[in-house]
Amino acid sequence: MPTPIPVPDVKATADWYAALGFAITRADASSAHVALGRGEVAFTAGEAGEVDLFVSVENVEALHGRMTDLIDMAADLHDTEYGMRQFAIRDLNGLLITFGQPIAGRREPQL
Repeated sequence: MPTPIPVPDVKATADWYAALGFAITRADASSAHVALGRGEVAFTAGEAGEVDLFVSVENVEALHGRMTDLIDMAADLHDTEYGMRQFAIRDLNGLLITFGQPIAGRREPQL
């Protein structure tokens, strides 16, 4: 079960994510869960803070294509030096959400 992220309006937040293609998997007056593929994010009523999320997806290009006309990108689709293809958005609460997947054929850096 994911750790809930506090947001000022749970319903508006869940609806915003649903408009981007997330499924609302659980919702009541004070909390909501949304899912994209196997990943799930939980929200609870409260004062929003600074939170950055990374969502691993299987087809980042397709997701980027679906979201491009729906929202402004915080960072457009790009390849990183650490072997990820990713893009980022900000949600209605200002949370930074990066969606990405490993670049095929690239090895993950060794720490």
